[in-house]
Amino acid sequence: MGKSTMDILVKSISCLPFILTVSGVFGSNPCDPGWYGELCDKRCSAKCLSHSDNNIYCEKHYGACSLGCVPGWYNENCIIPCSTNCIGDMCNQQTGQCTKGCKGNYRGALCDVPEVTRNDPPPRHDQEVTDGTKRAILNMVFAAGVLAVVIVLTTITVALLVRRFSSTYR
Repeated sequence: MGKSTMDILVKSISCLPFILTVSGVFGSNPCDPGWYGELCDKRCSAKCLSHSDNNIYCEKHYGACSLGCVPGWYNENCIIPCSTNCIGDMCNQQTGQCTKGCKGNYRGALCDVPEVTRNDPPPRHDQEVTDGTKRAILNMVFAAGVLAVVIVLTTITVALLVRRFSSTYR
């Protein structure tokens, strides 16, 4: 005669205390709050959400945060920051996808793709201007301006001197 599903379920549940006891003997005892590892010698991420008792709990073997991450962080261990382009720095705890959308002119699941508008064509590599190039151009414009002022002042001074000496010798 075959066993019914109910018989199998009852036997499985009755074995549960034994399984839990045996697993405790073989190193599954929980660590103190905030710690994980076989020897409970590794700290849980400070970016794990804390429990109502203000303690952080994480999975014993890999350190996965038990209650998820604080806002602005993701991954099972809460060690990867959400994109700074996510609105409110909020992202999906598993994937990092921005949950409230993107700031400014960014798009994509991680808000890491600059959005191009009709008035703002994508930069061409042969037209890129770096900050160093901009600084050099500004320095040259400034130097040319100073030089122009010096030339004008010298011309005025020479003209005044010529006028003064020419009137003195008459």
